[in-house]
Amino acid sequence: MNYKIIAAQKRHEEFIKSIYKQEKKHLGSFNLYQCWDKYLLKENNNKFWVIDNVGFVRFAYSKKYNSFILHDIGIIAHEKRKGYGKVLLDKLPRPLILKCNADNDKGNAFYKNYGMNKMGNTQTKKGEPQIVWSI
Repeated sequence: MNYKIIAAQKRHEEFIKSIYKQEKKHLGSFNLYQCWDKYLLKENNNKFWVIDNVGFVRFAYSKKYNSFILHDIGIIAHEKRKGYGKVLLDKLPRPLILKCNADNDKGNAFYKNYGMNKMGNTQTKKGEPQIVWSI
């Protein structure tokens, strides 16, 4: 299957925000609206990619970790389990690390099945336990 992955544009704003609203519990405590506005203005190093108008990722390079950081990945509910998340991960630059909420069983199983390595545990600023994954 041929997937179309493109850099998100202003026209994708409502689409990305709708997935964020759907997945807010698992996407963490970041301020999507602030990140999105800074992305559009090129005021940060975040990248937003959209895949076939069914999902998106937000990632950036971190000098601190000498790695790319996957901040968010979200797929429309009725399109989950169709391979879009895997395709997005396949296209992301390496090395790559991410944090997934510990209570997100489906997300953590996905990263494990994808072949990522569990690097340890951490927590959000609000104290929510998270698992750190890398590849």
